Amino acid sequence: MQERRWLSEREFLQALSFCFLLPGPEAQQLCTYAGWRLRGVCAGLLAGGLFILPGFFSILVLSYIYVIWREVGFVAALFFGIQTALLGIVAQAMLRLARRTIHSLWQVVVAAIAMMLMVAEIPFPAIVFLAGLVGWIMGRTGKAPAVMPSTEPLAGSVRQKTLSALPLRFWRPLLTTGIGWLVLWWLPVVLLGLTLGGNSFWVQLGTFFGQLAAASFGGAYAVLAWLTHAAVDDFQWVTATEMQAGLGLAETTPGPLIQVVQFVGFLAAWKEEAGLPPWLAGLGASVLVTWMTFAPSFLWIFALSPAMERLLKSQPLQAALQGVFAATVGAMVFLATWFGVRILFLELNRVALFGKPLAVPLLASFDPVAASLAVVAAVALFRGGWSVPRTLALNAALSLLIHRWWV
Repeated sequence: MQERRWLSEREFLQALSFCFLLPGPEAQQLCTYAGWRLRGVCAGLLAGGLFILPGFFSILVLSYIYVIWREVGFVAALFFGIQTALLGIVAQAMLRLARRTIHSLWQVVVAAIAMMLMVAEIPFPAIVFLAGLVGWIMGRTGKAPAVMPSTEPLAGSVRQKTLSALPLRFWRPLLTTGIGWLVLWWLPVVLLGLTLGGNSFWVQLGTFFGQLAAASFGGAYAVLAWLTHAAVDDFQWVTATEMQAGLGLAETTPGPLIQVVQFVGFLAAWKEEAGLPPWLAGLGASVLVTWMTFAPSFLWIFALSPAMERLLKSQPLQAALQGVFAATVGAMVFLATWFGVRILFLELNRVALFGKPLAVPLLASFDPVAASLAVVAAVALFRGGWSVPRTLALNAALSLLIHRWWV
């Protein structure tokens, strides 16, 4: 952006801080903001939309390949290798987020409580709300100092005036933009409900992923624990193995990691008796889930960007976000544990904890091959400094060799 002079360094950092406050993929929001800042809403739509398309088509093609050829020996071996790398990848993402967002003892406590609430199957949106409320209270009492980058006003920019300086004639289009995009966001679900009924699979699919998008603070990994639990255990749209494969595929494609939701929606529709051919149902679910996931990012940018400076300077809001990010770290610890027991052990037992079933691995079912590949991935990531795609390729190749020569 600096080379093309779309944004100055100061404007870029300010926009990045702003996107960090919002739920959803930061990179897409940043592209949308840059387009909006330069040429208005149409340019913002173009920039944000083009950012999504490569990942959308990549996941769509990989989803078809997965459902058609996943039982073929060498394809199954490739997916097995990709899945074994996930434990190290999630752990690395968790540590990066923790280093960036955990600055106080109270956040450590919030993260630990959030992890326990995830084990107790408390809905993730409720955990996010409670964590944000704790942070807000800490900010109001002055016990949570602001840690996010401070920003200076952008001289000469009418769009960047603070809320207190916005006249009534500016509030009206601001509210109109927010309400308009809110209607557009949920319009497909409403139309599907009116056509197919409120309890239909398609309404259930769109509603869940709309809720997921609204709670996705802290990046894709923050909501993956909720997505995984809901998709595997509650709705039974995918199996644990399929969820692991989807996350691995999403790591290999261009675009944000949150695009894994498209894979989950595709497989759910492929299996569902929805009155459509499986290939068409998968395509329709991919479009619906992608829209419900990414449309709110346009809503946040177009509606809230005019108030960006005021939001960035609000200490209680920043403190609330500190609480939310602490909760996401706790959720990621839960996610790493969830993946770990299913990657390293072949069999699990269900035991009751707080009245809820908890998966406990059978020690006798320990998988040394999976563990060895997981260690290789962890060493490559943490010691070798390898990128995620390179690490996934390494594990896939090693798994293929093992399948070819030893299995």
